Amino acid sequence: MGAFLCVFFWTFHHKKWMSFFLLFIPVVGFFTAVKVGRTGRLWAWQNIQWDSLEHFNRAQRSWTLVGVSGCALTFLMAGILGYSQAQDRAKSRNVISHAVKNAKDVSQGIGEYIVEHHTFPENIEQVGLGPELPAYIKSIEINQKNGMIKVTMNADPFKGRAFYLSPHYEGQNEIQWRCLRGDFTSLNVPDECKYDATEDFSIR
Repeated sequence: MGAFLCVFFWTFHHKKWMSFFLLFIPVVGFFTAVKVGRTGRLWAWQNIQWDSLEHFNRAQRSWTLVGVSGCALTFLMAGILGYSQAQDRAKSRNVISHAVKNAKDVSQGIGEYIVEHHTFPENIEQVGLGPELPAYIKSIEINQKNGMIKVTMNADPFKGRAFYLSPHYEGQNEIQWRCLRGDFTSLNVPDECKYDATEDFSIR
């Protein structure tokens, strides 16, 4: 087992050069490792002068212990790294969710402005919203051709990326908004922002 778990070190230590270099070849390397694992104990017995059978068995147990410890440490580090990455993804998704909620609140005021004035506001200040934005939002812009709201993020790792809110009429005088994921993947944004495109909008 030690020969298989520590196959790179084992083949180098025991000067099995052909097997060592074959390990670096995709697919071939896997089968080479399996072969070393199955025959390594025999090779070790034949290639090295041992003081006694007990000495040989003690050395093989040491290789096995090192291999098992190495595997355990690798899985532990992978688990820690995976957990850290999952936490980062959750934190990033939470920031975007807050940004979407903030943009939805802004869109209500913009929708009311459109219904009342039959035109698009030039900016959010024109609908009575202050210019101050949360730190994670860089800007909120209103497209003057179709009323689409562009929300640009200011938080890493999504700094500079944008999602959109697209207007559409619900009934005669009510405007609803559809969230488009824009520069994001579906994994980064809430489910409500799964859309890639929407229908054209024109003021009634």
